[in-house]
Amino acid sequence: MKTVSLFFLLLICFCSTLSAQDFKKDMEAAQVFYQKLDSYHGLIKTKVFRDKTSQKVSATKQVRIKKKGKLFRYEMDEVTTLVTPKYMITKDEKGKVLVCNQLTKEQKRANLAMPNIEMVLSTFKEVIYKGIVDGKKVYVGKSEDGTIEKSEIYLDLKSGRFSKLIYFYKQSNSMGIGRTEMSFVDVDLNPKFAASLFSEKEFVVIKGNKAKLNKAFAAYTLILGDGLMEF
Repeated sequence: MKTVSLFFLLLICFCSTLSAQDFKKDMEAAQVFYQKLDSYHGLIKTKVFRDKTSQKVSATKQVRIKKKGKLFRYEMDEVTTLVTPKYMITKDEKGKVLVCNQLTKEQKRANLAMPNIEMVLSTFKEVIYKGIVDGKKVYVGKSEDGTIEKSEIYLDLKSGRFSKLIYFYKQSNSMGIGRTEMSFVDVDLNPKFAASLFSEKEFVVIKGNKAKLNKAFAAYTLILGDGLMEF
């Protein structure tokens, strides 16, 4: 009996290690996939549920991502964020505020298409491969710290890109959220964008270390980060 139990224990440990190794490999493949894209356009639809099993949606959010080379634009409700090699500019339409920051050295080196693989793996104490569902590889990552209990990661079998992320929250979390589901839809891997869509001039005029609002946003409050001053 002890021999059988030990055998199954070793098998479970081996499978968990294998799943973690496979997950890292697939995450690295996903990173390569996004890095190779010169242009990208996608919509992330998020559904929020009060508990882990509920089918009743309590809230929804949408984030539209646009990428052209090293330029990124994120649009969520009334908030638009533009990231260029030098600046990060955020426009809050509801609050009538425009924030302009110079990127730090760390931010310039960071990969905005994908988080650091080692950082992602470090958030999970265990990763389990659940198999293929509707053409998607499914992994479950169990967390030890924080408000998230576990995450389900769905990767497209053909391209390796993200298809869906589901987060299950611990009951003790203060947000009153049981589960969130993020679906990657409306994906275009070769979109055509107007150059003006990624221009800082849409929001601010920058000369050296001085900046001012574009006339179209004269009613906004301009907040400048370190190293910038208004003129």
